[in-house]
Amino acid sequence: MKKNYPSEITNPQSLRSLMVDDSESDVLLIIRELKKGGYNPYYERVETAAAMKKSLQEKQWDVILCDYKMPKFDASSAIALLKETNIDVPLIIISGTVGEETAVECMRLGAQDYIIKGNLFRLCPVIARELEESEVRNKQKQAESQREAVLEELHKNEEKYRTIIGNIQEGYFEIDLAGNFTFFNDSMCRCLGYSPKELIGMNYKKYTDEENAKNYLTLTMKPIKQEQPAVYLNTKLSEKMELEGIWKALYPYKKIHQVILWHSEELHAISPNAERRRKR
Repeated sequence: MKKNYPSEITNPQSLRSLMVDDSESDVLLIIRELKKGGYNPYYERVETAAAMKKSLQEKQWDVILCDYKMPKFDASSAIALLKETNIDVPLIIISGTVGEETAVECMRLGAQDYIIKGNLFRLCPVIARELEESEVRNKQKQAESQREAVLEELHKNEEKYRTIIGNIQEGYFEIDLAGNFTFFNDSMCRCLGYSPKELIGMNYKKYTDEENAKNYLTLTMKPIKQEQPAVYLNTKLSEKMELEGIWKALYPYKKIHQVILWHSEELHAISPNAERRRKR
C-alpha cells in the first residue's frame, strides 16, 4: 500500500518511509506521529522479504521503520536483507514491549534504534538524527569516490609521464629530500654508468665530490629563474659530466620532494653527448 499524507505544519519535510509491518492500523499511528513531528510522509507497507527486496530495488527510501515480529518476516531478517542489498538507509525497529536484550541484539545486528509502539515520542527525533548522520555518510562517500577518481587519474597520468620519460634520450632523475635517487630513466643509468639496481637509493654524495656536492644542493633548492651553479657528476668510471638543464622542486600528493631535469630544444639535459650536441 502506498499513501502520501500531507502535514498541517508549514513547510513539512518530505520523508520516504518504507514500513515493514503486517498491521496497517499500526502504520497509520506511526504516520500520524510523523506528521506531528513535521514530516510529510510518503510510505509503502511491506510484510515479506520478497516485497521488501522488490521495494528497495525499485525505489529510494529515507528510512525503514520495521516491526520486530511478523507472521512471515522479522526484524533480524529485514536487517540481513538490507545488508545484502548494500543500500545505506537507516533501519529503525518499532515494535511492542520487548526485553532490553532483544533491543541490544537488534542494534548489534545493524538496526539504528529501537522504539516502542506505545511510546512514539522518540520517533521523530531519532529519524532526524539518522537522516543527518546518513547525509554525513553520503557526503563522505562522495568525497572518497571523488578522491579515488582523482588518484586514478593521477596514476594514469603518472604512468603516461613515466613512459615518456623512460623513452627520451636525455638523462632524467628524481631525488628525495635526502638526495637519494627515487626514479631515473635508462638514459640516466647510461650517463652515470650504473645499473638500475646500483643507482636506486644512491645518495648524491656518491657521484659528486665535496665542491660539487655543495653546488648540487644549491642547484636543487634554488628557484628556476635564479642563476644556477655549475655541477659536475662523477660517473662510475670516474669521468666528469656536466649537469645542465632546469631544476624544478615539486611537492606532489605523495609528499615526495622531486627534483626534475626538464629538457627542451633550447636546453641541454644530462648526457655525455651534451657538449657535442651544443657544438653542432
